Amino acid sequence: MSPEYKIGDLVKIHHSGISRNSQYSKLEPVFLVPYPISAVYPDTDNYTLECPLVPSGHVKVHTSLLAPWHQNNDTKFPSISLPEPGLVESNSLGDKWAFERIGKHEENKRNGVIKYWVKWEGYGDNQNTLEPEESLPPKAVKDYGRQHAWTGNQQKKRRGRRNK
Repeated sequence: MSPEYKIGDLVKIHHSGISRNSQYSKLEPVFLVPYPISAVYPDTDNYTLECPLVPSGHVKVHTSLLAPWHQNNDTKFPSISLPEPGLVESNSLGDKWAFERIGKHEENKRNGVIKYWVKWEGYGDNQNTLEPEESLPPKAVKDYGRQHAWTGNQQKKRRGRRNK
């Protein structure tokens, strides 16, 4: 019998439930925490979670990949509590978080669009997100390009036969 969760419950998700191309995937924690449940499918024991780690913002997983989230008791375990970083700025278009650095980039092989893995200030590497260039500070993208010997939208290498 699998546990039953309600919409709004906080749960831990097994890292295999979120496919991410992290350079540290072997070192990631077994469970990523906490994420709220946004939809319940009782016939199939599946749940939809609000998850900022994936580009769509939500992930649908089976109950076997979930575990209940229990808040830390700060009086019993004061050294375990981690302060949550706050918002840098908030507006009607959405929340803005404190940008720390760009970790690496990925290029879509089909359309050549480049996205960047962003490290957010106050969060661990397991909370990095893949962001498009438009949502990043232009200076950060330019600095990253200089460090990696290219400037923004890389030109694709031409493939074909060489002239002999």
